[in-house]
Amino acid sequence: RIGLPVAHGLSARAGLCHVLVARGETAAAAGVAADLLAQARREDAVYMEQLALHFLADCPLIDGDWTQAEARYRRALAYAREAGLVGRMTDELLGVAMALAGAGRSADAVRLAAAARRKQAEIGKVPDAWWRGMQDHLIGGARARLADDEREATEREGATRGFDAVVDDLLAA
Repeated sequence: RIGLPVAHGLSARAGLCHVLVARGETAAAAGVAADLLAQARREDAVYMEQLALHFLADCPLIDGDWTQAEARYRRALAYAREAGLVGRMTDELLGVAMALAGAGRSADAVRLAAAARRKQAEIGKVPDAWWRGMQDHLIGGARARLADDEREATEREGATRGFDAVVDDLLAA
């Protein structure tokens, strides 16, 4: 069981990491996230470990390294699934979608985003302003690159496929 001072230390690091990511200070954010990951592993703090993996994926996304971002979000997604953190799974799926959007894989990005957003609506998860802004920029760009009928069909496919099936397919690939 994590003691109160340790929990506060982990939360403080996570908060600092979030601020650094939102400011685009990826080198500093990656260092803080790596420290958070190591401490969370020592303390067996599963949620914080998963959050550190997420921040480590945010850094290459911000820097435009789509391949690295996709790989890291997939890792964070697998960890979130193993830990049963459904809300975190939706964020990681959106991270993969944004990386795919950046790489020009618009239909795949829109499909994954639709599945994640539907699940978020089901569980009542609301993204923070920075995360929503990143989605609007990257996934919004992917949506704009698709013709209306293709966009509608792709979004419908993602929303109706089923969240677990979409995650299964993604992690199996």
